[in-house]
Amino acid sequence: MWIAICLIILGIVGVVIAMALGAAKAIGTPELIIVGVYGVLIFFYIYPAMKMWKFANRVNGLMSTRSLADLDASLAEMRKLWKFTGIITIVILCIYLVFIIGLVAMGATSALKSGAFTR
Repeated sequence: MWIAICLIILGIVGVVIAMALGAAKAIGTPELIIVGVYGVLIFFYIYPAMKMWKFANRVNGLMSTRSLADLDASLAEMRKLWKFTGIITIVILCIYLVFIIGLVAMGATSALKSGAFTR
């Protein structure tokens, strides 16, 4: 997961360098959109990676001490990870639903404008 984060950061750096060198002047402003999307992607990768890292550290502590407090701490980190994953999944499914409804509505209005449903 940390490798993916490094690759995303390299992508951002590459786009910024291309913008600075003027190589992407013919394209326009989509470079800023790409940098913004990559910035959001970094958050969606860093938070779960940190939670998995903390979980692994807590489990290592649990292996050495075998205490109930370490077990609770490790399970709390895992619970936070799965809660975040569940929320992100629900949000993405809602975005997909809105996108599909929008595409169907655009297709229907386009068909109505072209006269596809007239007799």
